[in-house]
Amino acid sequence: VEIYLYELRRDNVVERIDQIFDFFLFEWGEEVSINGIHTLAVVINADNKIGEYDDKLLMVKPECKLGDLITYQEKKHLIFFPVEHNTNSYASRIRSCNHRIAFNYFGDIEWFDVLIESKTFDIIENKYISLPSGQILVWLQENEDSIKVALNQRFLNTGRAWEVTGIDRTQPGLMKLFCELTLSNSDDDFELGIADYYKYFHSYELSIANTQPVGVELGLTTQLLFVLKDNGTQVSTFPDIT
Repeated sequence: VEIYLYELRRDNVVERIDQIFDFFLFEWGEEVSINGIHTLAVVINADNKIGEYDDKLLMVKPECKLGDLITYQEKKHLIFFPVEHNTNSYASRIRSCNHRIAFNYFGDIEWFDVLIESKTFDIIENKYISLPSGQILVWLQENEDSIKVALNQRFLNTGRAWEVTGIDRTQPGLMKLFCELTLSNSDDDFELGIADYYKYFHSYELSIANTQPVGVELGLTTQLLFVLKDNGTQVSTFPDIT
């Protein structure tokens, strides 16, 4: 199957691919999901792997586009190359996501399956070149959550803190973030993998400082003296308390 499809693609016989696609889909179709929607697809190893990437060729009936998130064999992949629209199918190369990172939007946490690279492709030399130490590229799907990522926003990955120093949205559907190593702080939670977690997460502990036990006579009131701690540190500004 792989050899035959490769020969067809190599010869660019689009009509022949479409003519046999329903047959291949029936015989060898596998379950995938495109942005969470399940469908059948023909998935084969890419004929020319680039570097260490385990790219695959995806052929499906439903429309798909650059940047779509594909779940195949319980792994997340990005449509990383332009999609070829044939008469009876859509075809493209997908690349496996190698990390999952969180962005903290003022206490709102959004997780993303991403491809992180430490090198970039030089179109003049036609080869990959390593980025300077402490710099990475992050590829992710462009959607309503990811477009909120801003310059200087931080995230945690591989036990280190990173800062977004550049954003490239020239390819619709796919975002590229230029990131550099930065300093971590006491608000970061490396166990959860969330930057600035304690800046917006509050764990309140409320105690009463009155002499115990507190007694109130019928018809009278007693003022309760509160001591409030937030993440173990006493604070003077109280949230609403019922």
